[in-house]
Amino acid sequence: MTPQQLLAELQKTTELLDWILKLVPPCGGGSNLLWAPPDLEAQFKVLGIADGTFIDRYSSFLKRTDWVHNAFEDLISKSPALRQICRADAGIASGTVNDAEFNGHVYSFRSSQGLGYVIALPMGAMPLISSGAEMLMLLADTSLCETLGNALTKTGLGKDSEPWLLRLRRRLVRFSSRPYLAKRFSKQIGWQFGMMIHRYVHLGTADTPDVIRELGAIPLVTDVRRWGHPLEAGSNLRFFAIQFLLLHECGHVAAGDLSTTDTSHFEMEFAADGFAFRELIGSADGDDVAISGTLGAWLILTLAAWIEDLSQETAPRSHPPARERLERLRAYLRSREQEQPSMTRALEVFDAMASMQKRLV
Repeated sequence: MTPQQLLAELQKTTELLDWILKLVPPCGGGSNLLWAPPDLEAQFKVLGIADGTFIDRYSSFLKRTDWVHNAFEDLISKSPALRQICRADAGIASGTVNDAEFNGHVYSFRSSQGLGYVIALPMGAMPLISSGAEMLMLLADTSLCETLGNALTKTGLGKDSEPWLLRLRRRLVRFSSRPYLAKRFSKQIGWQFGMMIHRYVHLGTADTPDVIRELGAIPLVTDVRRWGHPLEAGSNLRFFAIQFLLLHECGHVAAGDLSTTDTSHFEMEFAADGFAFRELIGSADGDDVAISGTLGAWLILTLAAWIEDLSQETAPRSHPPARERLERLRAYLRSREQEQPSMTRALEVFDAMASMQKRLV
């Protein structure tokens, strides 16, 4: 079996089935779950997905727009050193699996071709990461938004800094036209954020909160209308959060055959975090990228901590407690202050975001 074949087997499992949708009356007053929303239908048309049930068509759409595969290929294409580290005789496959779990998984196995790996991240994590990043950054100050914008332009697009004054003007015009900066807007984000986390923990899904839905779809990265959009900073933060997720899994690949190690499970996870910290923050090309990488790691670990607090699971954990992982991130930043002065600013941002999240949940 090849890594691609194993990934295909993992992706066959679905948690939403046609027969479940048929139990919902199509004229029951809510959404008709047998039909795609107009915006999604338009995307189906663009990709030429026309025939089949909604589940079949949506599965095809997700496979062709697999965010894990696309992000992983982009990540290693821009780092020859990382590509060298993430090598395997039988190859590496990456992609999403149809699961509501938050944490990803790396499968290692041996075949006639040698050692191979599959990096699998759950589909259910993306809506939570996206909406969480967008809601948090609606409350962030403009300097942090500028940092994320510059970092994404440099890391994601390989260009120089974008015209920040244009972005700032658009952001201020958009925010001043509605009561975004009022205290009640902050409270609205708070209770919707808390509801989103509770829904994910208890129902395994994170629907887009109303406060995000009302702002409209954000244009693509290459569209100049994106600059200054209220959701731009959150989308940029999501980029670095995904990089942390992938680099954490790359840390497992760098450790070698996972089935033969004598290292404890938690120690393996801490080591993978350390690998991600070094690649995302320690090796960052510039202060803005290092700070943004810190924010990406902070977001993933903070969301994991909230999920752990609410779920109160008694079963054995697959990962160490997220709050302990957060403390290790803080310790890493402190250890780099002498060599990397931007870590002082990263620590300040770390504490500021931690203070902000306490007001939300």
